[in-house]
Amino acid sequence: MGVRTNSYFIFSLLFLFFTFNLPISLGSDTISANQSLSGDQTLVSSNGTFKLGFYQTGNSSNYYICIVYNQVSLQTIAWVANRDTPISDKYSSVLKIMDGNLVLLNESQIPIWSTNQNSAASTSVVAVLGDDGNLVVTDGSNSTQPLWQSFDFPVNTWLPGSKIAYNKITKTHQNLTSWKNSEDPSQGLFSLWLDATNDQYVISWNGSEQYWTSGPWNAQERIFSLVPEMRSNYIYNFSYVDNENESYFTYWVYNTTIITRFIMDVSGQIKQLTWLEATGQWNLFWSQPKEQCEVYAFCGAFGACNQITLPFCNCLYGFSPQSVVVEGGDIFSLLDHRLVKNADEEELRRIARVACWCIQDDENHRPTMGQVVQILEGVLEVNPPRIPRSLQLLAENHEHIFFFTDSSSGQSSLPQSSHPTDSSQAKSTPSTTSSTMSYKS
Repeated sequence: MGVRTNSYFIFSLLFLFFTFNLPISLGSDTISANQSLSGDQTLVSSNGTFKLGFYQTGNSSNYYICIVYNQVSLQTIAWVANRDTPISDKYSSVLKIMDGNLVLLNESQIPIWSTNQNSAASTSVVAVLGDDGNLVVTDGSNSTQPLWQSFDFPVNTWLPGSKIAYNKITKTHQNLTSWKNSEDPSQGLFSLWLDATNDQYVISWNGSEQYWTSGPWNAQERIFSLVPEMRSNYIYNFSYVDNENESYFTYWVYNTTIITRFIMDVSGQIKQLTWLEATGQWNLFWSQPKEQCEVYAFCGAFGACNQITLPFCNCLYGFSPQSVVVEGGDIFSLLDHRLVKNADEEELRRIARVACWCIQDDENHRPTMGQVVQILEGVLEVNPPRIPRSLQLLAENHEHIFFFTDSSSGQSSLPQSSHPTDSSQAKSTPSTTSSTMSYKS
């Protein structure tokens, strides 16, 4: 009798232990308070469109909690939770609900990402991956009111039904921010945000500098004035909303079988893409800005930009260049003025010279990547390069561009240096160097 009692007691303990540490079952769209996700386990939305799990980006060895398109053959990430805090081992890391929040624990079981809500801890809190790609955390007893949702925290992708918004109460923007590069989803240089004062979208770079604007919203034509491609709206239903609490722009797809998205690309362009299964590729519908001359103040104050001429930038009629940035071999004139006190003159010369070597007309005269690294580290000496033909073309018939030869010709203040010891660099004995010009009006 005692043996039976003990066996029953042990079985009960094991049952309770496994009940409160259940892995996610295959095909589930929900994480409950007694479940966790790790390794190759995934959530799949009820209609199978989206999937959430641990994924790598490109050739990176890091892992991220990502929402990806489940019915697209090319791995495409729609959202990243821990974009700035990757993990190295997906099998020892865990995504679970703790104290009313969805929390990601790394290999050392340290929380590195959380929904970070101040809701009271509840055993009924669940996280559900929706068919629209929205990950929603709710209290099971009141599922109509989200405690948190991924649509409020977009990364670089704008999905149908989500918003690019400005909250008038909290004075905060809900924007898109590009990845750092194609394999690193951490925050990049470009952001798309809503300028609610002027009813327009703005792309900014480096946090604050205006890069491009959509122009104001035209309510009658339902387009932004500088995005005429929006007239081709047989796919999308765009909507701009402005009320006392918020201003936001959203869109829907007329045909829900079409897989489409907008992204804030690392190039600084906002792109509209549609998946074509026949080609196995994302088809670019339109992008903005399309050309360099559409970039805000690309040619500076009083500058005019013309995409079909070289150089692109010239002064407006009646104006002339105020000053030439580089003259007489003044290498510090090429440097951002904020860095002057922290810059080394010889290092700047190496950078300028290797830049001109890298665009030599004869590819046999261009340094290898290994040589570039050695030159920048000061291990390999480098001579002033020949003036590349591309810079010569830029200078033709333009009185405000000057080229300076090295000291051997008596026309430059740049010191003579010895050739790289590498044989590929020793083939050529260049005697002329060039300086890159920029214009101020």
